[in-house]
Amino acid sequence: MMMWHWALITLMLVAHCLGCIPCDKHGKEAMEKYIMLIRDQQLEKTLKGNTTIMQIANAAQTQLLKYLGKEVQIMDKFAIADIVSEYKKAVTNIGEMEFKGAQLLHTILFQFQKLQERFKEIVEEAERRRCPNKQDFDNCGLLVQTYTRCDTCEEEKVICAGGPPSNQEYLDQCSCVCTQHSCFDLKTGDQCTPCRDHASHLANVINCGHKSLAIAEGEDLILKCHNKWFSSLEDGYKNLFYKNAKLEPKISDDPYPEMRGIHRSDSGKFTCMTILNSGIPVAKFTYNVEVKEGLGELSEETENDPLPTRPDDLQLPGGGFTTTTPNPLRGALPTSPDELDFPVSVSKLPEPVVIHHHHHNNKVFLAICGAAAITMIVISVIICFIMWWWKTKKSSQPQGEDVV
Repeated sequence: MMMWHWALITLMLVAHCLGCIPCDKHGKEAMEKYIMLIRDQQLEKTLKGNTTIMQIANAAQTQLLKYLGKEVQIMDKFAIADIVSEYKKAVTNIGEMEFKGAQLLHTILFQFQKLQERFKEIVEEAERRRCPNKQDFDNCGLLVQTYTRCDTCEEEKVICAGGPPSNQEYLDQCSCVCTQHSCFDLKTGDQCTPCRDHASHLANVINCGHKSLAIAEGEDLILKCHNKWFSSLEDGYKNLFYKNAKLEPKISDDPYPEMRGIHRSDSGKFTCMTILNSGIPVAKFTYNVEVKEGLGELSEETENDPLPTRPDDLQLPGGGFTTTTPNPLRGALPTSPDELDFPVSVSKLPEPVVIHHHHHNNKVFLAICGAAAITMIVISVIICFIMWWWKTKKSSQPQGEDVV
């Protein structure tokens, strides 16, 4: 009976003290363990009379949970996991001390004071992660993240829109986005009616700017379709590369397409668009490339928002244009920021095909191997011919008489 009584009290305390910790299964278990540690402890009468350890210990914990529930309010799964981990360590330390009475109380207060300082560090780090595309140098793109409310443990979607503040204001009021097949709310996932000019607003959000490049003929061209905040995307994504608004995009997981030994005929507008598997576009990069004669240095002229250059420490495999087989499904891809009609659902696009690139040394090696093989074949034919000729000549000569 006593065990059921304490189990009921434990559940009531956990339900009352929502502060993101019990939203996690392991956090809830740690809170129950903490309550069991202090349930039978009493303070010495010289200290605040008949006040129990549980009353003061619960007050110390409630202060932490109020901070998370009222001041922080909402956190991502990484922050909650860190907070639960720190809370479990504190409870374990309290239990290992095996103190009683006033010593136990001092241990609890000390551990919870350290815990509150650590919680604030975790919350500050989580704030820096929130809407990373706004903090990024490019300040572009569409990012939807899942957060948990600390007061109810319910999940909700948070939209981070790049570009000017008007982009964020628009999506806060109308989070309905349309793909080729349907329109749905980014926050709830429910079907919705598109807002006015939603395509142009979305194009404004995902626009990561234009960059004009002048490159000498014969040089290698490296483009970029990547932002560091792409690691925060919760859905899988693919990159669509296309030139001069062609109807067949090249689908690839490579964010840095490379074209070796570029020719003058390669001049034109290169577009790289990152699209979630659900069909929602998240970022668009545009390069206006002009290939000139001569061996002059590469020059750049940025238009609109700047596009960052490729990191120097990134190693790419050599040879060829690192994209994949063109999409056999034809349709109309965006040709301007105001057009967002996609030819197919990204989830139905073929998987990227890896293309193996060959260096010049490989070609020389293959040529040598081919020549050697041909030589061996010729020599074999000559030997066979000589053997056949010798056998024929020997059989045509008259046989000698038998000696008596």
